[in-house]
Amino acid sequence: NSDDEGMSLAYGMALETVSKWSLMETVKRILRGEVKTISETFFPSTCEFVRLCRDLEESLLTTASLVRKAVVNTRTKALKEKGRRENIIPLTKTA
Repeated sequence: NSDDEGMSLAYGMALETVSKWSLMETVKRILRGEVKTISETFFPSTCEFVRLCRDLEESLLTTASLVRKAVVNTRTKALKEKGRRENIIPLTKTA
């Protein structure tokens, strides 16, 4: 059916810019009924589908950024602490 082919082509073109991971996860979430912002009767439009994929990607990137900042801050704090300890000369040591 040409309508089905046209719809498939439209989804394919719209979804070219999203990751395979977000596409698969979004489909799983829709099929499990976890996406409350869309109709339970009809599959989302191409625009809705792309938005759902991008929202998921953005959420993942935000979390990854927070984890990275926490790691960098922890590493920086550990290096400062190590530097302080190296600058301390115990009273039992003589110069």
